[in-house]
Amino acid sequence: MASIFSRRKTDRVQPKLYDVASGAVKKLSDDAAGELMAWMPDDTRVVYFTASGKLMIQDIVSLKRHEIDVKLPLPPDADFNIVASFDGQTIYYGAQQTEANIWKVEAPKAGKK
Repeated sequence: MASIFSRRKTDRVQPKLYDVASGAVKKLSDDAAGELMAWMPDDTRVVYFTASGKLMIQDIVSLKRHEIDVKLPLPPDADFNIVASFDGQTIYYGAQQTEANIWKVEAPKAGKK
């Protein structure tokens, strides 16, 4: 079992993964936009926004990550929330306020990551 927590150093958020069983702590990212991340249904990956607005997915074991290649309708709001659907095919996030402030991002078609 693992839990994510964040510590602010100056103006940067540094999300870390705490392994409850072993007590080990791993740094996940030094460019996250905020403290919130979405766990994917397989409990081995997290999704988050970078400070530059890119949507990233990261494996919590290998720490490998890559950008999710999607066009977002709007950038995330400063106080956004992010969550993955139960099947992991859709990400919901709070976007900059316009007519609505919840947007969804569907998984890229096969062949794209």
